[in-house]
Amino acid sequence: MRHRIGAAQDSGSLFPEWLCRVAIAMIILAYVVLRPIAARTGEVRQPTEQEVKVALLYKFAKFVEWSEVRMREAKTFRICILGRNPFGEALGLLEGKQIKDMPLAVHFAREPAEVGACHIVFVGRDWAERFDEVLATLGSRGVLFVGDVSGFAQRGGVLEFSLENGRVGFAINPDAARREGLAISSKLMRLARVVDGN
Repeated sequence: MRHRIGAAQDSGSLFPEWLCRVAIAMIILAYVVLRPIAARTGEVRQPTEQEVKVALLYKFAKFVEWSEVRMREAKTFRICILGRNPFGEALGLLEGKQIKDMPLAVHFAREPAEVGACHIVFVGRDWAERFDEVLATLGSRGVLFVGDVSGFAQRGGVLEFSLENGRVGFAINPDAARREGLAISSKLMRLARVVDGN
């Protein structure tokens, strides 16, 4: 199934204003990564939900600051998938990319103890349902935890993807970001639905 990321066409739209703002932002944020798909295949098409999410994982890093110590210790910028990988071939969009002047590396992990060195961790559904165990294992290590299970941000995740009416949006838990020592740009905060943790 493919999902639209464009904004509503008229002021009488049934979509809430915040969702329309997010829809516009999705186009801006995802364009740089998604554009090569059309160039390679010669086709014009809407990106899939998973392609949009992968593009956003990449672009979110531009709006988040990690501590100087965390970044100084790193030679590569790591995006890790904890548990089941829902992205499939869409992760190929990240091939050859750089983040914060470092080569980007994608790692796959089965257990929370394996992702302590990662900057962004996408928490698969199997571990999202046991996210308290993830936090108990890792503590606060400066990790941008991302998930797409409903309620993930409220349970302590930093960023949660959502899907409403075929459009990918996201929520941010500012308390969780502070717990991890992350500074999130006000530009990104304005595009997000802000939630409180438990």
